[in-house]
Amino acid sequence: MVTKDKVVSMSYTLKDDEGKVLDASSAGEPLPFLHGHGNIIPGLEKALEGLKVGDKKVVVVEAKDGYGEHDPDDMLRIGRDQLGGEVPPVGVAIELRSDQGDVLVGHVSEITATEMVIDCNHPLAGKRLHFDVEIMAVREATPEELEHGHAHGPDGTEDDHGGCCGDGCCSDDEDDECCGGGGCCDDEKSSQRDEPQGCGCKH
Repeated sequence: MVTKDKVVSMSYTLKDDEGKVLDASSAGEPLPFLHGHGNIIPGLEKALEGLKVGDKKVVVVEAKDGYGEHDPDDMLRIGRDQLGGEVPPVGVAIELRSDQGDVLVGHVSEITATEMVIDCNHPLAGKRLHFDVEIMAVREATPEELEHGHAHGPDGTEDDHGGCCGDGCCSDDEDDECCGGGGCCDDEKSSQRDEPQGCGCKH
């Protein structure tokens, strides 16, 4: 049964309100996560509580229980005269680093004659999410997984952290964990992995 401290492997398909597929687990490769540790968005995690292997469920997650509402304060405006080079096209992901070394990741949302607007909200912020989920496996977490706060692959022995769901934003601490505890990054500390997936590590 899906309860706290169990490693759950689930297959899922994520759609928006219009039925467009936004993300899905790979065929034959369900997503493992440590339940009850914030590895996936709270609305989905809550809905999976108590399910058993073989159970299927349609889950609708409102924005507040997913990636949050879209926050206009998370829109960053940069003068084109500060870019110093070629202006990236609208929609591309961009990474900025402050003088203090902090990394900010967003998407270019608008380009005008004088500035570039970067939306630092999660790409799924403000969206209602529709999940089709099937529970493929449930097992006890290993002591190391409980200590680290995330699953180490379907059988608990995978060390390459390939099961990192969601945005995979690395923190800069020595544990190499993703921000929000959504699985672990690889040993090379990239600031951003692939496009955010709907299963969703939180920032």
